[in-house]
Amino acid sequence: MVVYQSGKLCEMFHGLYQVDGTNNTAELKALHRAMIIAEDKLACGLSVQILSDSIYSVNAMTTWGTSWKNTGRMDGRGKPLANRELIAEMFQLYLKMEKRIDVIHVKAHCGIEGNELADRLCTLAIQKKVTGFDIYEELAVNALLALGNR
Repeated sequence: MVVYQSGKLCEMFHGLYQVDGTNNTAELKALHRAMIIAEDKLACGLSVQILSDSIYSVNAMTTWGTSWKNTGRMDGRGKPLANRELIAEMFQLYLKMEKRIDVIHVKAHCGIEGNELADRLCTLAIQKKVTGFDIYEELAVNALLALGNR
């Protein structure tokens, strides 16, 4: 995940590696962490926009969450929903902030700097098996982006 403030890159994070993790779980965890950071930024009086290339994660938190709350059901095609607890936690956090943040789906791999950086950070976290959620300071932005050109 990367954080911009006033259009300037200010922090990069990577990690949350799980041996048996899935892409959906990783995307949800990243969005959850973004929501936690958003809550802190809002408390400081800043405006917040979250961009994610995971339509699944964005919809799970914003659109489907309302349906699940109204019906009391959180399942997919008759089976318990994967990542149910995480999605429920994210949705509750989203409800606290929904009027004050924008959560936007963006296309992946189309040159959006923050999205490209997040992709490289994810790859590095997998390669290095980073289990924490750590600030990343090893490579400069251009070097990190260049990793995608190999």
